[in-house]
Amino acid sequence: MKYEEFIQLSGIGRDVSKASFDESCLLDPRLIEWGKSWLLSKDKPSLILQGNPGCGKTFFSLVFLKALWDQLQPHPFILFKTSSQLDSQLLSASMGKSDRDPDSIIRVCSESAVLFLDDLGVETSSERVQRQYFEIFSARYSHNRLTVLSTNCSIAQLRHKFGARIYSRLKSYKLIKFPEIDFRGFFKMTV
Repeated sequence: MKYEEFIQLSGIGRDVSKASFDESCLLDPRLIEWGKSWLLSKDKPSLILQGNPGCGKTFFSLVFLKALWDQLQPHPFILFKTSSQLDSQLLSASMGKSDRDPDSIIRVCSESAVLFLDDLGVETSSERVQRQYFEIFSARYSHNRLTVLSTNCSIAQLRHKFGARIYSRLKSYKLIKFPEIDFRGFFKMTV
C-alpha cells in the first residue's frame, strides 16, 4: 500500500505528505529536537502527547507517522485512528451493526507494530469502553508494541475515565507535555 492510500484509509483529512520538523515548523524547538532524537533512537518508548487543543499534538504524531512509515518499509503495520473513530467502530461491532466483530478490531489494534490513537479521552466512558480499551492497551504493553497517544486530558483525568488497570499501563509511557498555545487560533488571527 502506498502512503497516500494509507492516509486516505486512516481518515486523516489533510495532506500530511510534507509533515516534518523542518525549519518552518512552528513547534517549540525543544520539542522538535526531542522528536528528532526519538525518531533516531533504537528503543522508542510509547508516548502520551498531552496538551490543550490546537497545540500541535496531532501534527507531531503525523510527523512521527510519516517517519515510521518510511523506517518500517517495505511492510509497515501502522494504524492511525482517532479515539472517537475507534470507539464508534467498537460500539457498532458490539451492537452487531458492522460486518466486523469487536474482537477482530481489538486484535488488529493490539497487533499493529505501531498504533497512533489521536484524542484519547473524547469517547464516552463506559464499562464497555474500559474493557475494550484495556484489552488493546494490555496486549500492546505485554508485547512491548509502540503506541503514540495524543490527549487533551491530564493524566489524572485519563485515570478517572479509564480506570486503574489502563492507567497502570499508561504510566510506562513517556509523557510529553505541549506548551499552552493554540496554533489554529494563531493562523486565524494572522490571515
